[in-house]
Amino acid sequence: VDPALLSRERELSNQVEAKLQQLIDAEQKDRADLRTQLTSLEREYSKVETEIRAKGSGYAAIVRGKTISANYLSKQVLDPQTILLEYWLGKNESYLWAVTSDSTSIYRLPPADDLQAKASSLYAEFTARNQAVPNEPAEARLLRIERAERDADANGQVMARLLLEPAAEALEHHTTVVIVAEGALLSLPFQALPFEEKP
Repeated sequence: VDPALLSRERELSNQVEAKLQQLIDAEQKDRADLRTQLTSLEREYSKVETEIRAKGSGYAAIVRGKTISANYLSKQVLDPQTILLEYWLGKNESYLWAVTSDSTSIYRLPPADDLQAKASSLYAEFTARNQAVPNEPAEARLLRIERAERDADANGQVMARLLLEPAAEALEHHTTVVIVAEGALLSLPFQALPFEEKP
């Protein structure tokens, strides 16, 4: 693959990410113009990706696979009862995309380290009953499990607020939720989070 093409792809990827950040931070009056700029950058990025695939034989297909746009998901994949929640974990901040058959929304989340630490702790609490501690007396085991279940209730509410509440309004209108996660969020049983729809 032409190194110049790969360099241009990285440059455009960074520009798309920066423009997305601007869009999230922007006031309402500036968003239409930023959306236009973002669409233009995404179109150019897609052209470069296509050129890399064409010139790179099987290399690009193996390394990148095929990207599916949010618009394609909305119109061709998701039915009106389904919402897709996709999480991306970043060093300084993370993002949640909520995609439905007629809309795409983006929400800013805490940094990856924060989310992953909370998710790992919650997973340990959820699975405390299944953990075998060598030479642990029965009474100590019961106390450990009770404490873990208490902590799971509190920490589950924290994670529900962080991961689900941003998209609460969209979740209210959909009966099927598809989760695309990464990192420690992959081990998190989202269905066990104590999230309640607003009345």
